[in-house]
Amino acid sequence: QVNYVSRTSMEVGCRVDTEDMTTGDHRYVTKAYLTFVAIGEGGRPRPLPPLELETEDDRRRHAEAEGRRSERLEAAGRKSS
Repeated sequence: QVNYVSRTSMEVGCRVDTEDMTTGDHRYVTKAYLTFVAIGEGGRPRPLPPLELETEDDRRRHAEAEGRRSERLEAAGRKSS
């Protein structure tokens, strides 16, 4: 699930579930937020189109991801843009 897109990067939320092959039961295991940077020709970051927020869930995920991004940048001594 793409949660957030900034100028050249995006946050993708990943959910991991497991399945018991004998019973077919599914169980939530963990989640992770991964950040990817779009790379263009010459190996440089390239701009991304804005994320279309269509549902209330999309808007909630986006706002939460924006907060995580701000916290990461602050921890790195950088300002969010």
